[in-house]
Amino acid sequence: MTLPRSAARLTAGAFSLLAAGALLAACGGGGDVAEPAAGGTKEPAATEHPATTDTGEGTGAAEDEAWPDSAAIDSALEQWAGTVSVETLASPDGLPFLISHELYDSSHGLTLDAAALESTQYLGSHSATCTGKVKVGSSPALCTLTGFKGEEYAGKDLTATVHLVRSGAGNHALLMAVGEGETTEVTLAGDTQMLLGRVDQGNEVTGEMIGAGLVEAARMADRPDGDVTDNAEVTCKIHGDESHAVCQLSGLDEGTSGFWYATVQPGIDGDSYTYLYTQFIE
Repeated sequence: MTLPRSAARLTAGAFSLLAAGALLAACGGGGDVAEPAAGGTKEPAATEHPATTDTGEGTGAAEDEAWPDSAAIDSALEQWAGTVSVETLASPDGLPFLISHELYDSSHGLTLDAAALESTQYLGSHSATCTGKVKVGSSPALCTLTGFKGEEYAGKDLTATVHLVRSGAGNHALLMAVGEGETTEVTLAGDTQMLLGRVDQGNEVTGEMIGAGLVEAARMADRPDGDVTDNAEVTCKIHGDESHAVCQLSGLDEGTSGFWYATVQPGIDGDSYTYLYTQFIE
């Protein structure tokens, strides 16, 4: 099997645009945001998933806490039924795709209005016109984007459904679903922490690869340069198939360490798979 259209991270991000080191803080500071590849890329069908022979785990960490059994995991995931934390967005022809943008702002009760959204790096680089405002748990804002390069998006009317979410290290990020025409419906799993990460493409996707994407995303959520200043360790076990995994992350701040659930999502770069990581609610 092969996964849906991949993404570079915008976040780590980019997932986000992380791969390019491109996350910018909204309202100041950051890096360049990667553009979709000119002319498009040959992507696997949106309903396919990456092939793997690994049904076990990828380790880089000792398991500090008792690993939850499958029944306990499935019970917890029932709370997220219908959300992007457990269900992959359908992405015919590469749209919509998910992208995230770290704000590096931990202000309690953070709210961004339309003008603030339009000034963030990704949206601003596409001359976005936004309506509405966002805070964690609120309805999304809607932005119309222009200025995309490459044949893949030329002449298309693209819109971004923009949510504000809690990310790692107590910070916030914009999680955006960019699609064509009307609003892309995205249901989130409450106000739990979310990270968007990149996993290199290959004939096989393993728990170790998914774990590496989580660590990178967590580091980028902590600081724009993603410098390694921690002793992060991770163990990921494929859950069901390689579209999903349960991961235990340790060695980071208390709020970021713990168990995360990974679900593959469509992204913007054909050289990697995009995974949305959602922290299990304690």
